[in-house]
Amino acid sequence: MTPRLQLFITLLLHFEAGISGRLIYLHHRAGDDVVLPVDVDSSHYQCSGVEWIHYKYRYKKDIVLNGTIVKRSPGADRMSLSSNCSLIINNITAEDAGRYTCTTRYTYTHVYLNVLTVSPSPPDVDPGRDGDVTLRCSLMKDYYLDPCEQNSMIWVDETGSVLLGEGDGFVSGGQNNCVSDLMVKHQRRSKRRFTCRVVEGDRVEIDAEYTLDFTAETGVRTIILYHRVGDDVALQNNVDLSSSTCSNVEWIYSRDTSSVSHVFGSGGAEKTWPGAGRMDRKCSLIISNITAGDAGLYESRLRDKYNTVVYLGVLTISPSPPDVDPGRDGDVTLRCSLMRYSGLGLCEQNSIIWVDETGSVLLGEGDGFLSGGQNNCVSDLMVKHQRRSKRRFTCRVVEGDRVEIDAEYTLDFTAGTGVRTIILYHRVGDDVALQNNVDLSSSTCSNVEWIYSRDTSSVSHVFGSGGAEKTWPGAGRMDRKCSLIISNITAGDAGLYESRLRDKYNTVVYLSVLTISPSPPDVDPGRDGNVTLRCSLVRDRYFGPCEQNSIIWVDETGSVLLGEGDGFVSGGQNNCVSDLMVKHQRRSKRRFTCQVVEGDRVEIDAEYTLDFTDYTGLIIGWVVRGLMVVLVIIATFLIIYWMKVKRNNPRNQTDVQLPMQQYVNRDEDGDDDDDVVNYENDEGLPASVRSTDQ
Repeated sequence: MTPRLQLFITLLLHFEAGISGRLIYLHHRAGDDVVLPVDVDSSHYQCSGVEWIHYKYRYKKDIVLNGTIVKRSPGADRMSLSSNCSLIINNITAEDAGRYTCTTRYTYTHVYLNVLTVSPSPPDVDPGRDGDVTLRCSLMKDYYLDPCEQNSMIWVDETGSVLLGEGDGFVSGGQNNCVSDLMVKHQRRSKRRFTCRVVEGDRVEIDAEYTLDFTAETGVRTIILYHRVGDDVALQNNVDLSSSTCSNVEWIYSRDTSSVSHVFGSGGAEKTWPGAGRMDRKCSLIISNITAGDAGLYESRLRDKYNTVVYLGVLTISPSPPDVDPGRDGDVTLRCSLMRYSGLGLCEQNSIIWVDETGSVLLGEGDGFLSGGQNNCVSDLMVKHQRRSKRRFTCRVVEGDRVEIDAEYTLDFTAGTGVRTIILYHRVGDDVALQNNVDLSSSTCSNVEWIYSRDTSSVSHVFGSGGAEKTWPGAGRMDRKCSLIISNITAGDAGLYESRLRDKYNTVVYLSVLTISPSPPDVDPGRDGNVTLRCSLVRDRYFGPCEQNSIIWVDETGSVLLGEGDGFVSGGQNNCVSDLMVKHQRRSKRRFTCQVVEGDRVEIDAEYTLDFTDYTGLIIGWVVRGLMVVLVIIATFLIIYWMKVKRNNPRNQTDVQLPMQQYVNRDEDGDDDDDVVNYENDEGLPASVRSTDQ
């Protein structure tokens, strides 16, 4: 019985028994993790009634019995069941290919797993030493399925070109059933990538890549360098100088696999080489101010034995065409090119990317740009003209998550013939004079207009011949030289100011305003504890984001405040905003300064003083002290008054001496008697001489 007839009978028996099912075809590469799906109601069966069987050639192997992986089955340690009873196989190999059948009481599922492999033949070949290499592409599949169609397995190179017959560096071995061979010729110091594809019509079912590295060689050090145009480069040497000197060392330069140039020998630099270099005392090759023409392969050898291989890649950015004038010509196309040794093959797709000032990757079309995509090792970015703006774009060469090299390009659209450009920094509350470059020899300020723009999408007419526009939130006036005077500026006054005379621009002023405020604005440091200070630089939006670390905080001593320190925590810088959290410090008064810096120069700074003194407690203390003094005075007065009253009360004077009264006795004849009698109390006096008021 043939395999196909056996399969047909199996399906027919299932059909007659009323068992429903389906067929699934999967294509995967060796090393993939695979899920073989199945339709099972796990809530009813809980996989206990599920069986998985693997058919390979004419043999079958039980993989799952009664919902449990059979431990003795090949590859059991890489297999498991999912919650819905699907079979999971990790890190598949060619031996896992074949038909898998899952059966339950009422359903069945046939899954045909096809596995694609690419390997050198023989497997242990060393392309760096053994020369030519044969790559074998094999599609392993179920024995019951038909042989592979002729030309259903093809080879392509890095460019996507189909490799047929014999060509540059390869010989196709053709296809035999489900196996296709490609013989790759040894290519000195090169790295090639080849892809085997399984196709059906115009559809690619599966593909797999293989990279051949011909750069390897025993005892040879390989170095890959990336640099920008204009850099000074040192190509380090791995030569052993214990028994020799640099006079015996040679450096060989190759731009591609077909050209070789003798760079340095015992006599120094070759005159035919366009570069300029020298060897240092360690025999390293020093090249100053490199250009794109210096990119390529450099090999060092001592007495015809190679010891060091250096691949130098050079990154360039330039406007296209090179003489474009962004201030006059409008849109600009930036071209980023990575020049490198041709033997390394094509650059990976999406390995060269563009980012703007914020670090956002620029793909497709967006605000002010149009990506031209990547073609081999070249990526274009068309930047739309943005009136009176300055933009910075960065080209990056990446491998995975790692940036190998990047380069920046700044487009300045602010340029204009005869136009004076002024950049001003001020603090909130300042009075500002925007100077004018107008020629008043043949005109007056009545013909001058000032135009205000917060960004490229908004334009406000500030001053014309009739004076200030009512719609503008600011308040200003023109002086006799047509300069614009703005008093008590706010953050809302930041932006672009342009002066023109009869529709011809003569002055462009970029006004940036620095603010410092506590956050939230109504915080009370004396009562609320910690305070966050926010420093903001408001400016024309097309200056782009502020450079990182261009807004810094310093304390009273001038020390820069970074991270966390004594009484503060830095919140870092986000675009043009920098926060500083100041911890509450009892009975203290602190001064903090926000500085906007460019290099070593401070463009503008502003101070903020935090007073943590709690005046409420002080006031209450002084009030209490004052009340106590008043109470003491009142108490003292009352005591004195009480003592005085007590002293003047007769009832309380038992021991008080009354004043002496004198009485003179007279004779009956009226003469004075010589006897004088003194009385201390008039109660003892005769009645005739007592006080009349008694």
